[in-house]
Amino acid sequence: MMQYLHIINVLTFLSIIFFNSCNDNKGDTLAPEVSITFPENGAVVNEIITISANAIDNEEIDFVQFFVNDSLDSALVSAEPYLFNWNTNNLDDGNYTIAVIAQDASKNISDTLKITLTIDNSLSTPKAVEIIDISYSLNLLSIRFNKSAENDFNDYTILTSSAVEGSEKIEIGKILEITDTVFTTTDFNPIEELWYYVKVTDIYGYSETSQGFRVIDSAPSLSILNPPKYNRGSLRFQWSMNGDNDFLKYHLYSSNSM
Repeated sequence: MMQYLHIINVLTFLSIIFFNSCNDNKGDTLAPEVSITFPENGAVVNEIITISANAIDNEEIDFVQFFVNDSLDSALVSAEPYLFNWNTNNLDDGNYTIAVIAQDASKNISDTLKITLTIDNSLSTPKAVEIIDISYSLNLLSIRFNKSAENDFNDYTILTSSAVEGSEKIEIGKILEITDTVFTTTDFNPIEELWYYVKVTDIYGYSETSQGFRVIDSAPSLSILNPPKYNRGSLRFQWSMNGDNDFLKYHLYSSNSM
């Protein structure tokens, strides 16, 4: 009888160990919680937008994964901060679905969270700068323009054309410093009518061109000829001084008639 009771006690003990062992094998079954913290659902975005997510779990987050339109070509982030830099520059404007999931160390996966974002890369076009003035002498032309306000500025391109609209614009120079807003050139003919433009380009290749600024040298200002004075067989001529900054010389002519 005692031997029988001993066998029962051993079986009971083994059953308790097996039951506890099964419970231990179940481990963590609680899925993580995930949320998108930026941008808001329905936001309009352009260029490169940073999407941020927050994930919490009762134990440890293994990774957070981002999807665009449920694409498998997604970003996997294994450590905080959970960020996805989404480059929209090569995508068509329109609505896109961003999905985020999180997985914890026990392979529990959160429910998929989705938001809709609208790409509008027309917002990426830089604001055009304005040509302030163009000055010139016989052999030097100087173009002065406003400084660009773009945070993603890349360069200024100086363009010229034979007409204000409808003709090909030719590049005559490039400036890489945003604060350098003066362009000079010696390749200039003041009596050739030309239009000048400044194009602003950002680091993503978006650009905007200024309005044209027409340059052609006007005829010299007239000088007033005073009545000549005769004195002892000679005539003395006197006239008002020309005030043009590109003055070269005076010519004096005589004629038998008006």
